[in-house]
Amino acid sequence: MPRFDQMSEGKYLKKEDFPQPALLTIKAFTRENVARDNEPPEFKWTVHFNEVERGLVLNQTNLQLLQLATGCVETESAIGKKVVLYNDPTVSMAGKLTGGVRIRAPRNQPAPLARPAPPVEPEPTFPGEGPDDSNVPF
Repeated sequence: MPRFDQMSEGKYLKKEDFPQPALLTIKAFTRENVARDNEPPEFKWTVHFNEVERGLVLNQTNLQLLQLATGCVETESAIGKKVVLYNDPTVSMAGKLTGGVRIRAPRNQPAPLARPAPPVEPEPTFPGEGPDDSNVPF
């Protein structure tokens, strides 16, 4: 028999959809009205995956985690990247631990840096300004 929390299909992914972590491939990003019927529109970004039909509504935390997990600054670059979605019981809402969906990089690959640091070029020095170079043979 199903549990009551598993009986509500819903339009979007939720923590109950991930009793085990799932490796998913990013398919697309859309901006969708997530408001319930008879409520004013509320548009949020949603990420969609190849392996599941429903998308995941992205809150600020998951937006940042997605960027870290993919190493991408632009959404177009993230398409085709693999991420893991899992149920994190430590997610809190309104001061209560409720659990929720979180995103991470697959364990067999470290999370890439979102923006590589530019190479550091040494400052040019002029004779008499830098370290004592009187012992340099050239």
